[in-house]
Formats: sequence, C-alpha cells, structure tokens
Amino acid sequence: SISSTTLFQAESPDEGAFVSAARNMGFFFHKRMMKDVHTRVSTAVDPSRTDILHAPKEVVWTLLVSNAFDNNRKRTSIVMQDKESGKIMLLVKG
Repeated sequence: SISSTTLFQAESPDEGAFVSAARNMGFFFHKRMMKDVHTRVSTAVDPSRTDILHAPKEVVWTLLVSNAFDNNRKRTSIVMQDKESGKIMLLVKG
C-alpha cells in the first residue's frame, strides 16, 4: 500500500533535521511560486495525533533577498516578508 506520509529530500542531513523539526512544531511547506513560499501553520499542535496540522492557517512569505553559501561567510541567509503582516525576518544557516 502507498503511505500518505509526505517525504522530503534535503541537500544535507542538517537541512532534513530542520524540516522535520519545523513539521513537529506545526509548520508545513505547502508550495513555492516564484518568490512566494506558501506554508501551513497549525494553530493547535497536538503531538499525540498523527495529522500534525490542526486548523491550519496558510501563511505566504515573499523572498526578498537570498545570500548563497560561500567559503568566506560560511553561511547562507535569506530575508523573507510575511505578506499579511508585513513582518520581515532574516533567517541564517551556518
């Protein structure tokens, strides 16, 4: 039988761990369209249930700037903006 569990592939084990941790906290990647990233965020995480998204809210983020990993900086960073609230966030890995 085919499992209904969504599987993601990651470029590295630490990126896979980030995705798993986000899912366990109630954040789920939905889709990407050009510079917009659509996520579903659970409004009530219940770890005892297998369907992690309870009353999900869709949140759309716009990618403003992306700085790729390089050997000088030794990190990757992106600047995202929440389309609804206008809140801007810097995310750094490395």
